[in-house]
Amino acid sequence: MAVVIGINSGSSFDGVDAVAIEIDIAEDGHPTKPRFIAGASYDWPAEVAVRVLAAFENEVSLFEMTRLNYEAGAVYADAATALMRDLNLTGEDVAVIGFDGQTIYQEPPVHARLDEGRAIGRVARWHEGIFGAGMQIGEPSVVAVEADTYVVTQFR
Repeated sequence: MAVVIGINSGSSFDGVDAVAIEIDIAEDGHPTKPRFIAGASYDWPAEVAVRVLAAFENEVSLFEMTRLNYEAGAVYADAATALMRDLNLTGEDVAVIGFDGQTIYQEPPVHARLDEGRAIGRVARWHEGIFGAGMQIGEPSVVAVEADTYVVTQFR
């Protein structure tokens, strides 16, 4: 049996959701259907929320964004460890925590130009704004250290 924690905070920016599930490996070697254990929602701390909202509007410096990345990581760590505490779990009990961070910026691809983008080279695909781009914050190393377990991220 493996306990896995997932953390999500969507573009609506209405909180941080954390869930714990249990997954077993069947006799055929494939994972079984996950079993929901528990979940909870947590508010963003007001002082961090103000800065995240400013980042949505591109009103933060690179220095501030760098710090905000770690602050968001601390918020995710707080959510993970609160859920773990509620369930009497330690880092050794949790196989992995998965999260993708808070989206700060999202730019969709220009679908009509994707073939052109593939032809002009890898760097130019993004430099010319043809391929989509996005930025998420939430430093995974903060979550890993504070929860004392493995973390996977960057699912996009």
